[in-house]
Amino acid sequence: EPTIFGTDCLADIGDTVPMPICISENPGVSGLLFDVSYDASKLQLVDVENTGLLKNSTFACSSDKEKNPYLLGWDSMLSTPMGENGQIATLYFLVIAEDACSTDIELHLREDSTFDENYQEVAFTMKNATVLISNPAATTTTETTTTTTETTTTTTETTTTQPTTTTTETTTTTTETTTTQP
Repeated sequence: EPTIFGTDCLADIGDTVPMPICISENPGVSGLLFDVSYDASKLQLVDVENTGLLKNSTFACSSDKEKNPYLLGWDSMLSTPMGENGQIATLYFLVIAEDACSTDIELHLREDSTFDENYQEVAFTMKNATVLISNPAATTTTETTTTTTETTTTTTETTTTQPTTTTTETTTTTTETTTTQP
């Protein structure tokens, strides 16, 4: 089944992360147009690169990187349809999220804008990508305090030769343990 998809990735807050956009099982198109949308409170689009995979085509995209959804498109310059498979573009996002989270980058095919050399509509399945965002500045601190008190046991035996008397003195051992965790 013809598919256009983004690739899931991992990123830290403050990183610029590349998001490859790929096409598979391409039946051959003369025009291809789709939107990319994302959560602008977590990601900021900073650059877009056409890989040049779709031969004999003109690449067009939104001139304003802050436009969301962002438009990507290819148009065949010849009557030969573009039938290549692989990575067609790379979008670069700056991670501006304030906390660790995940966010989707959604791909939406434009209706009546993806067609073959006979101007017949070509259907593609669009698969979103997920960016898993971590916060390296946030560290987990576990504080443990252990206090141990020990008492020594002493046994004393006294024996006399007169009437036999034995005295035994015993001291009890006490151990106290305190554990504190935030």
